[in-house]
Amino acid sequence: MMGEPGLKRFPFFRKIGAFSIQTNSKSSLINSLHYAVSLLKQEKAIWMFPQGKEQHTELRPLRFQSGAAIC
Repeated sequence: MMGEPGLKRFPFFRKIGAFSIQTNSKSSLINSLHYAVSLLKQEKAIWMFPQGKEQHTELRPLRFQSGAAIC
């Protein structure tokens, strides 16, 4: 699960199964979450970037988006 801007910036992630999430649209956000749930029900793994953008995993300090609370 990647933000739409990140997926456009790193299109090779689509080849390994990445899908976009648009946080500025509630309906798009809900659709992406439903898709994620369907993958989990198939016992597939989902990777997320809780920082709200794609960053190196060792970048500190970690700063996170407020998540579902903004919906």
